[in-house]
Amino acid sequence: MNVFCVFLISGFFIYLPLVLITPGSFAAEGSELIFGRVQDDPVRAIRDRQEFVDYLGRKLAPVWISGAKILVVDNIHLLAQALKENKVDLFHDTPVPTMVLARRTGALPILRQWKYGEAEYESVIIARKSSGIDVLSDLVGKVLAFDEPHSTSAHILPRMLLAEKNLNLIHLNPLGGAKPNAIGYVFGADGSATNLLITGRVDAAATSQREFEELRPEVKDALKVLGKSRRHISHSNR
Repeated sequence: MNVFCVFLISGFFIYLPLVLITPGSFAAEGSELIFGRVQDDPVRAIRDRQEFVDYLGRKLAPVWISGAKILVVDNIHLLAQALKENKVDLFHDTPVPTMVLARRTGALPILRQWKYGEAEYESVIIARKSSGIDVLSDLVGKVLAFDEPHSTSAHILPRMLLAEKNLNLIHLNPLGGAKPNAIGYVFGADGSATNLLITGRVDAAATSQREFEELRPEVKDALKVLGKSRRHISHSNR
C-alpha cells in the first residue's frame, strides 16, 4: 500500500508511515486510500469519519486515488499491525495512542488538528454532589470509571492527575467493590464513564471538560468537579 502527504481539515494529528512516494508510483488504474480507526463500534466509526475520508479521496483523485474507505479495528495493537503490513495509509487520534503507534510502526506526525475549534483541552474527574466525595483523595475505597483504555481525555490524563497525587489505583474486572487502600477503576466504552456515574454504578467518572460542560443542565447541576488535568494538545494526524 502506498503513502502520501495529506492536509489539515479540522483537528487531530495525522500520522503516516515513514516511506513517502511520488504520484507516479501508484498503479495506473488507481489505488484506494485506507484510513485506520480504533473503535469498538464499527458503525459509529464509519458514520463519524466517512465524510472526512470521502473528502480526502476526492481531493487526492488527481494523484491516482480511486476512492477511500475506513478500516475499523477494536484495539490499538491491531491498528499497529495493519500499519506495519501496509494495510492502512493514515490515521488520526489523540496524542497518547498516536505516540504509541508511532513508536511501534515508525509513523510520522504531519498535521495537528483542532477539535471543536480548540487547540487544547483538559480532563476532569467528577462525582455526584450528594456523594460526600469532595476531593480526589476521597476516592480511596471508591470506584472510578474511565472510558476506553486508549482515551487520552477520559483515561490517560485523569490517571496522570491521580498519579501526581500519589493515589493508588486497582483495576476491577468485572465491576465490583473497591479495595480499602486504593481507588478501584473500571473501563467503559467511548463516552460511557459519565453514564456509569449518573446511573449510580460508580462513585466518580473521568471525562473531558468540554463533555462535562455539554451535559444537560439538570444532570450537570447534580455533579461536581473533584480535579482537573493539565491542558493538553488536541488530536494528532499521521
